[in-house]
Amino acid sequence: MTLDLENIKETCSIIEDEISVLQQTLQEHLINDHSYSPMITFFTSPDTRALAVVPPNQPSFQDTLVRMSEIFYIYSPLASHCCVISIDSTIKNDQGSDIDCFHVFVISEEQGYVIMLPYSKDSSNNLTWHSEDFTAQNILDTEFQGQTKEMINLFYTFTHLNSPPFTVNECLSYLSHVGAAILVFDSFKINYYNAEKQDRNEIKT
Repeated sequence: MTLDLENIKETCSIIEDEISVLQQTLQEHLINDHSYSPMITFFTSPDTRALAVVPPNQPSFQDTLVRMSEIFYIYSPLASHCCVISIDSTIKNDQGSDIDCFHVFVISEEQGYVIMLPYSKDSSNNLTWHSEDFTAQNILDTEFQGQTKEMINLFYTFTHLNSPPFTVNECLSYLSHVGAAILVFDSFKINYYNAEKQDRNEIKT
């Protein structure tokens, strides 16, 4: 990767590994003809993943934002250090045409970055990453428009909640009930109502 991520590593020290895993996940989804739903991974320290949550597929971007906002209620009660959000979307190239681009946001209370990873795919959905066009921007130094601006405003709101209205358990129980996929990483233990299993379990992967 030719991308300079040194500043971002101060917020998420394992961002290179995280991006690699997310790129592989996107490839697996597309190879199997599945769309990529946004994924939010919460970190409790610069190198410690706690939870990853994927909302159920939604018919529109605005509906997706609503589901993402529900997930973001976890940020404050978890005392998150940062979170990483991945979204498959498009951007305009120099000729004004839409090209596929994988967006990875790294967000904390103090910092925010957006990493753009353009790619192309063949008829079998095999991906070619255009690493020469990869970019990383500090969102505080850049003026964004449209959907990206909406997402950044959402991120800022939920990383600065002084009095979270829900606990982590309550958030996860609700998200499980509405069909979100929840992954709990090693060393993080939590009890919540798992709608899929119809019981309350201690989840530890």
